[in-house]
Amino acid sequence: MRYDRARTSRVSLRLWRYVFVLLVIALLVVTAIRYILLDNPSLDKSVANSAVFRLNKELSQLRWQWQHQGRPKHMSYKNADANSITLHMTATGLPNAFNDGVNVQVCAEFLSIFIDTEALSKMGKVSTTYLSNLPSESGQKAVGKLCVFELGTRQIAYDEQRAKFFELK
Repeated sequence: MRYDRARTSRVSLRLWRYVFVLLVIALLVVTAIRYILLDNPSLDKSVANSAVFRLNKELSQLRWQWQHQGRPKHMSYKNADANSITLHMTATGLPNAFNDGVNVQVCAEFLSIFIDTEALSKMGKVSTTYLSNLPSESGQKAVGKLCVFELGTRQIAYDEQRAKFFELK
């Protein structure tokens, strides 16, 4: 009997140790997930940087295709949704995003050239606005025509004069 009681006590103690270790591991995993996915501002920054890189790459590919086709004023292009659209091109080979004036709809259509609708819906809140000038706290030079896209907590802008996407600070 005495042997069984001591053995049962050791088994019970070992079981509590395992439970304690599992609880500590679970707590560490929950803390790591919370930090990585929810409280990490560098994650938003890296997603925005990745989006800016991808958008600029798509813009470069569009310009290359324009040159390959002989620099036409209008060109057919398959957008991100695989729909064929006609783009009005500038003399430098960039899409004239603001051909019919600048408004929210024009900015949204311009973004749809590069990012498909399904990806936009998975990104969360992506809104499109037009700024006539950059806010002074952004640290960028004021320019006339910008389309600004909100991606989480970050803002990505397209400046037609500089012909590139960049992140607003």
